[in-house]
Amino acid sequence: MAVVRPEKSRNSTAGRTIELFPPGTKSDESYARVQEGVIIALHERWLQAQAEIEFGGQIEWPSRPVMIDDENAKRFASMIQEEFRSNGRLNSIYVNSLVSVFGTIAIRQIYLQGLETQSGLKGGLSFRNLRLVNEFVAENISETVTVEHLAKLVNLSQSHFMRAFRETTGQSPHQYIISQRVSYAEDLVVKTDLPLAEIARLAGFHSHSHMTATMRRLRGITPTALRREHLR
Repeated sequence: MAVVRPEKSRNSTAGRTIELFPPGTKSDESYARVQEGVIIALHERWLQAQAEIEFGGQIEWPSRPVMIDDENAKRFASMIQEEFRSNGRLNSIYVNSLVSVFGTIAIRQIYLQGLETQSGLKGGLSFRNLRLVNEFVAENISETVTVEHLAKLVNLSQSHFMRAFRETTGQSPHQYIISQRVSYAEDLVVKTDLPLAEIARLAGFHSHSHMTATMRRLRGITPTALRREHLR
């Protein structure tokens, strides 16, 4: 479903915004967000058929609304809206043709933006999405970070995100997060005199013993031994 908000004037598309809602979105969720404009509903089977023609494969839509900024999409949305505003008899064949072109443009835009379709068709995360994940994990290293959080961050389903992340990094999201926690803990162990229990908390481990066991498994050394080596 696409919600197209109105332009500043009827002779320009400059003020239009287009928001794409994933298949399955309830109608009232999109109606509530537009005061004037046009709502275009596209059947998921039609979208998948177009994706097969365009890209030779099925796609998964983003899990949350996506904004697109494309002059062609805006122009066709405007033409659809004007057809409904006209006082003459509605030409359904003409409107259906406009909607078909609009839908094709929308699919292409999602692919080009490097959102879910890009990851699914190319096998991995885009550089932009990988950077978003890295930054999010670093900024929330002391908190609980779940696959659900990361998938929503880059507009992917959880299963799709896990496949794309492993394809890109060679690790599962959980392995990556644990590795980042250990690296952060190592840095604090070497560069500060904070108690190890406090370092464990700051690095997001459940306890000092959890951090010790994880560091020994991944690095072959305990936090205590690492600090002792550094002080020599």
